Amino acid sequence: MREDGSRPATALIFAVCLATTIFEGFDIQAMGVAAPAIVREFGLRSDQTGILFSASLSGLFFGSAISVRLAARFRPMHILTGSVLTFGLATLLTLLAWDIRSLVGIRFLTGIGLGGAMPNLIVTVTNATSGKWQRSITTLLWGGTPIGGMLVAQLAAIGLPWRSLFLIGGLGPVLFVPLMLGINGRSLDRAPRHRADDISAEPVAPARAPSKTSKLAQFGVWGCFFSTLFILYLLLNWLPILLADLGLRPNQAAQGAALFNLGGLGGAVAFSVALRFVDPKLLLSLIYAGLILALTALASLKAGPFATLGAVLAAGMFVIGGQYTLYGIVGAQYAPNERARSVASAVAVGRLGAFLGPLFAGFMLQGGAGSVASVAGLIPLAAFAGVTALLMSSKQPCSHAA
Repeated sequence: MREDGSRPATALIFAVCLATTIFEGFDIQAMGVAAPAIVREFGLRSDQTGILFSASLSGLFFGSAISVRLAARFRPMHILTGSVLTFGLATLLTLLAWDIRSLVGIRFLTGIGLGGAMPNLIVTVTNATSGKWQRSITTLLWGGTPIGGMLVAQLAAIGLPWRSLFLIGGLGPVLFVPLMLGINGRSLDRAPRHRADDISAEPVAPARAPSKTSKLAQFGVWGCFFSTLFILYLLLNWLPILLADLGLRPNQAAQGAALFNLGGLGGAVAFSVALRFVDPKLLLSLIYAGLILALTALASLKAGPFATLGAVLAAGMFVIGGQYTLYGIVGAQYAPNERARSVASAVAVGRLGAFLGPLFAGFMLQGGAGSVASVAGLIPLAAFAGVTALLMSSKQPCSHAA
């Protein structure tokens, strides 16, 4: 937190952003847990299901790209509010879907809202915090996403109809927008460009202007985001179906989705604390090593539901917790004057991986490959992410006077 008297404002910003990540986690996981029922109702093939999963993820890419363009003109909280309203309304539209084409179109629109929200969550919280806990606080923020994922998975496990899931997932964000508008009116968030009337602005030291992030470090950021989100969104969307293919009952598969998010929540909390004491690159290397082991176990297990669910829990811890650690690191890696655009571009590259992940699984399964082969195909990507993590910068740019 800041030491300039703006702690209440910072706490309010964090609370609003945490609630937004819960809504996002609910919506992102909703399609995955609802997929078995949607596949039955609309008679979808595996490749069509993959296209449906990737529809919102292609929207995520465009939403992040649009956010890059808007970042130079609007405050992050303003963009965030519009994005939350967009994905909330689009989630409600899912109730009116009548065929695969309408579902794909609506999910694409939902993705645009989600894609615009994510980078601005990172920038808003990073701008509102400083000091040794900046990375940790930003990482902890994303603990809300697996909370939302666990909630929707539990609702699906008790048999709530799939349209009811999207009704809940859409109403929450829409009803939350008035509070966000109130925060916008009070101008509590700090834009990268400092203004004289900004309550949390700090003087910039001319002699210590930030240097541009190196191209090699930027490639490291992009490589980590692409690979991690490829793995994450494949598992978020396909996990219940993959677990059913591994022999789990439908309610066990839904519980597996909840465990995956529970592992992610544990990873987000644990890694947010570890960032305070461990070099970020070393921490990421350990995370990706753990992810490789978890994916290897998941791809080779046929011993029964308990062993499989244990591997799912570990995979969630490392891939979800790892991605949120990336969010915490990347915001602090850039100086304030380049943060909004650079974070949005990194997230946009990651969205390309998120789009391709579910398609990969869909075409693998449609082509006759089983769940084990689909999961095993993710192991090289986890190794690539671990290598590119070593290219990232572990130093925070100096932007303020000492």
